[in-house]
Amino acid sequence: MHLTSGTKMKTNPSGAAAPLNEEGFNAVADRCCQAEMKVFIERVAVANNLQVCHESGLNGFVPYHSCGAADRSFDKLVSELLSSSASDCPWVQQEDVTCQPLSPTCPKFPAAPPAAHCQCNRTKAASVDLADVKVDQNNLGGQGPDSGAEEIRLVGKGKPSAGVTSTGELFDIVITTDRADYNSGKDSGLWGTDFAVIFVTATQSTGIEGNFKFSFVQPGTNNPVTVPEIHMSVFDLDGDPNFEVASSSGYAGYVTVPDTNLVASSLPGGRTQFTGTANMDANGMKNNGANALTENEKKASVMYFYKDVANFELQFGRTKQGGPSGLLFAFSSSLNELCEE
Repeated sequence: MHLTSGTKMKTNPSGAAAPLNEEGFNAVADRCCQAEMKVFIERVAVANNLQVCHESGLNGFVPYHSCGAADRSFDKLVSELLSSSASDCPWVQQEDVTCQPLSPTCPKFPAAPPAAHCQCNRTKAASVDLADVKVDQNNLGGQGPDSGAEEIRLVGKGKPSAGVTSTGELFDIVITTDRADYNSGKDSGLWGTDFAVIFVTATQSTGIEGNFKFSFVQPGTNNPVTVPEIHMSVFDLDGDPNFEVASSSGYAGYVTVPDTNLVASSLPGGRTQFTGTANMDANGMKNNGANALTENEKKASVMYFYKDVANFELQFGRTKQGGPSGLLFAFSSSLNELCEE
């Protein structure tokens, strides 16, 4: 797939900053972070001349408009807010009236607010430290430098596997691509302290997006391993003139810092694509490591989290000719701090 910049609406995916429309709603819902959706809904209420009079009602309302909710949409959210304000149990009421107590016959809403963090969990996440991993095979898309199987295979360096699940199952990581025109322009592999990189070069003016499949297998085999939870951070998404983009499929949610430099756009199927807006020098990251990101480095990064998967796909590219551009990634990073412990 070739990319053209400027063809999609772009939005900040934070609940505090996303535009109050379908695009903004989808970006926030796709995060799978109920705390972010709560902030978004509060803003929608104010925009519709409403006030939240009973926060417990808002807490009970949020899950019906977050990830996993059936038939969710911005119009449905607004409609149900207005309906709630006119109901017999109005936890949200007109802003120009004094909040009234609810009838004792009204349903009891949860007193506790949604989780402060996204629905990812540091304890349940698989452990993959790229500082303790080596490349056993390096021929992604037949681009070399090795011959043989057209894959990158990450295995343990001085240990039996590349990673281990929270339940103690060992696994290696195999990366493949289904792009016949994939062009790296440079050897991909491990980079710096604890990163890995996949290079993509766009030979046409419209750019290119590579599709990369990450599979978890029993060490020394191609037998799949289902991982209960794993996190995947993508760093250093640059803006003009590269306009690097990243998206994924099969994820449960994603994490960005509230003041991210990335902008989000909706893809078919409800997925979210991120485009860089600022340029950074990644050399500082190279030595400091994925778990010591600066605040500016976090702003150019996104972390996807996946649950009960034997593989997932991640797309990376650039909207203009040139490169190589690097898909810089790690499975452990400073963005894990935004997950529950």
